[in-house]
Amino acid sequence: MERQEYTNKELARDYLSVAALSMSNNHMTFLLRQVNIIAQSEVDIPEFYREHGSLAGLEVNGIGKKAKYILELILEKGVDKAWEIIQEETIREEQARWQFGTSYKPNHESWDDDTAKIQAAWLTAYW
Repeated sequence: MERQEYTNKELARDYLSVAALSMSNNHMTFLLRQVNIIAQSEVDIPEFYREHGSLAGLEVNGIGKKAKYILELILEKGVDKAWEIIQEETIREEQARWQFGTSYKPNHESWDDDTAKIQAAWLTAYW
């Protein structure tokens, strides 16, 4: 697969669509802040990844280990494959939580609709 050349804004847009899969509705405000941090970062994140081969040394407040993992997936494998990987991981995690007696039962049917609403809200606010 040929890698896409990204700007921080484009990477932030794709990060939103992938990261929203693993976030509960309670964390969407946090996710939108994180997306804004990525979009407006003074560090060229895709260039940093090209130079270092990972985001391990990236020091941008608000971009933690999980965010770096998702960003690396997008940059390395493309947004569609990253989306598939995160969706599979999230489903496994939610099924494990549900199996071990947490009160939360996963509702995977709503993910696509929620993701679309979040993207639309963010794109309206920032583009």
